[in-house]
Amino acid sequence: MSKRARVLVLSVLAAVAGGGSALAVASFPSDDALAAGPGQIVASDFQFTNPAIGENTVTIDAGSTVTFSYPSGGSFHSAEFTDDQPTSCTQTAGPVLGAVPPLPTFPAGEGWAGTCRFDTPGSYAFVCQAHSFMTGDVVVQGTGTGTETTPTQTETTPTQTETTPTPTETGPAAGPPAPPHISIARKQNGTAVRGSVTTPAGPSTIAVTLLAQKQVVAASKLVRVGSTRKRSKGSGRTSFVAKLNARARLALQRRKRLALTVRVVVTPPAGTRTTRLYRVTLRRPR
Repeated sequence: MSKRARVLVLSVLAAVAGGGSALAVASFPSDDALAAGPGQIVASDFQFTNPAIGENTVTIDAGSTVTFSYPSGGSFHSAEFTDDQPTSCTQTAGPVLGAVPPLPTFPAGEGWAGTCRFDTPGSYAFVCQAHSFMTGDVVVQGTGTGTETTPTQTETTPTQTETTPTPTETGPAAGPPAPPHISIARKQNGTAVRGSVTTPAGPSTIAVTLLAQKQVVAASKLVRVGSTRKRSKGSGRTSFVAKLNARARLALQRRKRLALTVRVVVTPPAGTRTTRLYRVTLRRPR
């Protein structure tokens, strides 16, 4: 049953239940209202919402876009896709701190926005990097061509079942690599953040970024104040030191303490990229 037909049936049932005339209350939404896309997700403190339905899920057609935004609030948010990734994303408002997705690259204050395009049908889960309880889903519908091939697929089912035992002859497939272990002390002394990353998956790229919050060192609510990039030699522990820039060192000297958000991104040669955020307070060296 088409969407338009379902709307008619529901309208008729509602009229009958209310004792009124079905023809008097039945109405059709426009084709644009039934179309699945483009969509919109709005971040607030502290949830994602599709303003069209009041839920954290948006449904679009393959090839359509979803606009993500954080128009107002007093916190820091972002949208990071946890598994499948959109075809492309473009940040259209707010401080641009690096490549997207995530959108924006790091959790940012109010005023950011961007658009992501989804060409492949499926479910795309996303989460706020700073608040793991803020989640949502983009559901991408197919174009309908897949239903035409259903009879052909069912005819070949016996042939597919005959080849099923073959993979077992080569042994079980290897599971996903273990995630890295990141160690960073919450309170440190000096003008640099020190830590380590243990990479069981082999040689990996380790990117560390220091971010100062609010208006400590600049007018922006979120500004990069230091970074470092390393590559582990193999499976094992790799230490890093991310130094503050001159402006942040001056702020630390003046304030005696400096609160930072430390973003660590570990990219193995194969598998899933791991992103972690840590709160670190640096104390002025004596």
